Amino acid sequence: MIYIPFIYFLSLLIINCYRTKTFNLGSFLLLLYAFSALLSVFLYSVDFLKYHDIEIRLSSVIFYCVTLTIFFLPFMSGSQSKCYRVLLPDKKLFYGISLFFIVINCLAILLLLKAMLVVLSIDPKTLREAGLYNVYSVNALEAIGMWILGHFSDFYVLLLVFFFYSRTYLKNPAWFNIMLLVASMSTIVNGLMSGGRTQTIYWILVFISCFLYFKGDMPKRVRKKVVLFSVALFSILTVYLVSVTMMRFSGSFSGATDYDEAFSLLDYAGQIFLNFNDFFANFEHKGYTLARIFPFMYDWLHATNFDLAVYKRSIQMDIGVFSTFLGDWYIDMGITGIVLYTIFYSAAAFFIRRNSLQNSLKFQQILLFFLIFQLPLNGLFYYSLYNKTAMISVIGTIVIAVLFRFSEEDVIEVAAREAA
Repeated sequence: MIYIPFIYFLSLLIINCYRTKTFNLGSFLLLLYAFSALLSVFLYSVDFLKYHDIEIRLSSVIFYCVTLTIFFLPFMSGSQSKCYRVLLPDKKLFYGISLFFIVINCLAILLLLKAMLVVLSIDPKTLREAGLYNVYSVNALEAIGMWILGHFSDFYVLLLVFFFYSRTYLKNPAWFNIMLLVASMSTIVNGLMSGGRTQTIYWILVFISCFLYFKGDMPKRVRKKVVLFSVALFSILTVYLVSVTMMRFSGSFSGATDYDEAFSLLDYAGQIFLNFNDFFANFEHKGYTLARIFPFMYDWLHATNFDLAVYKRSIQMDIGVFSTFLGDWYIDMGITGIVLYTIFYSAAAFFIRRNSLQNSLKFQQILLFFLIFQLPLNGLFYYSLYNKTAMISVIGTIVIAVLFRFSEEDVIEVAAREAA
């Protein structure tokens, strides 16, 4: 049964590519989860790894595949700009929001330049375990930079959508587009400050997703430049990821169990189904919580704020592992909670995709579209919106979408201009 998720997602990928005659966002999700499922097969087959003793149950396989498919459905058709005209209701608002994030995020990066150089010289394992403030003396200006990153770096999804829309449809100067891209990379800097890899991987995944969506309308010359730039940038980021991995896991184990250093990247991406299956088969629920799902609401309704470390220690099983967003939800909400959330999510996704004008989408719809796409994309590892700082970007993106909605000009006139 360990082979079923890989065969299932690979089959869906082939069917979706054949049906749509393209490689869209749905295909990208299917490719990621199929590849992870293939790595799960490898990890499960290695005798000396901890996953070999996990019992694979048919019930967990079916629940995993069916639920993920429901989350993927909104993105398996029409997930490319060429299918629609994307209308920008208010250019002034677009430039105003762009300049705000360019100034605030690039300022944070400038304030942390010295800290970045120092952090790059520190063993990531030590940095991860001790924390930045215990290995480096942060001055007042750097503390401001850290605060900015903590509150605004998670807007990288919005900024990448802005960047690709600008490159595809608007004739903005090169410096403007470059600064948008640099501002979006503030999330990578934020991850760098803790010796982490996840933010870098998230940024790469969202960048590729935006390219897949906008490439149909992107001028050929622009598309070629973006591809060449991406290859160069991804090469640099890959060197960073490999370096962090080697240093963080070097010497962690010894003898026959010394697998983390050699298999950590495979383990990173391949453990998710195995851990989900382990939770589904063995986790005993003693209560449910929405603290990680809706962190703001929980803290508002309780006298003490939610502490993830305390929550993890209160559970007998080790839940600090990658199990996809479904694994985290299963721990917190159980099957009933997942089913209810899935129904709500699917309804919201198809409502956002609904075009009020024939063959046209408004820019705010694209913002919300990528906001909900972030859940299964970044959820490949775990539920990434579990803290209040991440939820700030969710709420902020929704507010920005509403601003575009209520500041738009006559949509018919905008559509007429776009068609001219």
